[in-house]
Parts: sequence; structure tokens; C-alpha cells
Amino acid sequence: MVLRKDSIKPALPVTAGGTGADTVSGAQSALGLVPQTGPTDITSGRILKVGAFGLGTQTLQQQALSSSLPGGTFLTKALLGGIDNNASILVVPFNADTQYQIIFPTIVGAKPRIHLRLQSVDPQYNGQLSQVYTDANTTKAADGTLKAASPVIKVFHDGRSESNDESEGVTVVRKGIGEYLIQGCIGLNADAAWGGINGGFDVPQDRNRQPLIWLDFEVNPDGSVLVKTYHRTHPAAPAFARNQVDGVADGDPIDIPADQFISVRVEMPEDSIYNQKIMATKKAMEDAERAAAEKAHEESTSA
Repeated sequence: MVLRKDSIKPALPVTAGGTGADTVSGAQSALGLVPQTGPTDITSGRILKVGAFGLGTQTLQQQALSSSLPGGTFLTKALLGGIDNNASILVVPFNADTQYQIIFPTIVGAKPRIHLRLQSVDPQYNGQLSQVYTDANTTKAADGTLKAASPVIKVFHDGRSESNDESEGVTVVRKGIGEYLIQGCIGLNADAAWGGINGGFDVPQDRNRQPLIWLDFEVNPDGSVLVKTYHRTHPAAPAFARNQVDGVADGDPIDIPADQFISVRVEMPEDSIYNQKIMATKKAMEDAERAAAEKAHEESTSA
């Protein structure tokens, strides 16, 4: 079928929902897309030009790390002093002499740790690094407070459990009344906020902030943790607040309350699922960088 010249309609303009052009480059230009340029380790592409679609005067772009950065700039390959050597940073101006960097590490999977770094002409504040607390690095503990999260596992009365990203792979088995065997870890995480080397637990409390159970534990040679829970009364409290259960005395074995849980902060082995994911991501990124470098070298030598 041959189309007559007068039957070919002109490109639909952007204002009418079209691209405003009949070529790829023309459409990109009409839509406010401009070529992205940057270091060889950043993939080329298209970004919105300044003011495209009325989005303001700042453009988001990727560029090499430098000492002076415009607002709204994204960077990659930033050296962050042990946080992550492959990260994205959004630069937010504060004033003429000070700016914030919002750092989004890319090594960790679905829930990256976010940091803020202050860059200022004042040496007292320049370079200060702060971690932002989110659901990626905190957990709502059994007592209702937010605490450092990883790796943490929640244990329920019937042996059910909930893990977070870093404790993935840990399992719990209810061995008997008030006995829960936590497997897949290598003991407790010695975090002072959780009680140190002999801590790592949060227990449920009543409305008066009194613990509902006593807790004891044993760390087995294989790293598994046997948690034991016991009924806890408060004889010095008023009658309504003594946590008395018919037929159960203070110190008797008892399951975790049915509507509650205990939080356990564990230590994970080097080959945990989480650590394997991190290693796999790092390797994939290193392989991609190596391949890109080899390709660039081949192109430069063949030119």
C-alpha cells in the first residue's frame, strides 16, 4: 500500500498529547529531554532539561564528585568513609556557604540506610555525618519503643516469628511451655542499647510499664539461643496491677502472652542470606565496572 503525500498528517503537538515531532531526536527535544553527559563510569542517557514541563530551574544530573555542587545534583561513585563506595547523593543547598548531602547507598537492597552529611565553610561542622532512622534500621520493640533494628527477630507465644532484612533465615521452634529455640544465628548481638553481651531482649509490659514475664536464655555451641520465659507478678503493686494468673505462680514457666511478643537482637553468621545478598550485589557491580572499563579500553585502543 502506498500512502499519498497529502494523506500523511503532521506530528501531533505536545499540547495535544503528541510528541511534537516525527523523529526520535525531534521528540526528545520537544519533550524537554537533553543528552546526559558524565564520567565514563556513568551510563549515558537522557534527562529533563532545565525548566522542562515547568518543573523549575534546577536540573537533576549525575556528575563526578567535586568540592562545589549545585542544588539538586545527584552523584554516584562517592567515597563515604566506609558507608558505601557506590552511592547516590542528593545535594540540598542551605545557604551560600553550607549544603546538605542526602546519601542513598546502593549496595544494600530494598531498604537502604540513609545518611545526611553537612558541608560547610565552618570547619566545626564540615563533614558531619548523621544516620537517618527509618523502618530500615529500627524496629518497634515489645515495649512499644523504637530501637536499632538489625538483626532482630520477633518471637510469638506459639513459636511463630517475624524477621527483618538482616535476620532473614532465622527460625524459631517452640520446645515446650515457655521454651523457644532460635536457630540460624550465632548468639546475641552485644549492643549496649539492648543490654550488652547478656542482653539482646525486649519483653512485653503491662499498661503500667511493668514486665509481664521473666526471661532467661542459653546460647548453645552451634550459636542457637534457647529462650525461656516465666510468669512474673508484682506483689508490691496495687491489686489491679499485680499481673496474677490463676494457677500460675511467680517464676513458673509460661508462654509469651498471646497478644504480645519478645524482641531478640541476634548476631548473624557471615554466610547469612542478607550478607550473601550484599556480597552478590558488590560482585555484580564490580563485574559491571570491570566490563565497562575493558570496553572503554578496547574502544580507545582501536580508535
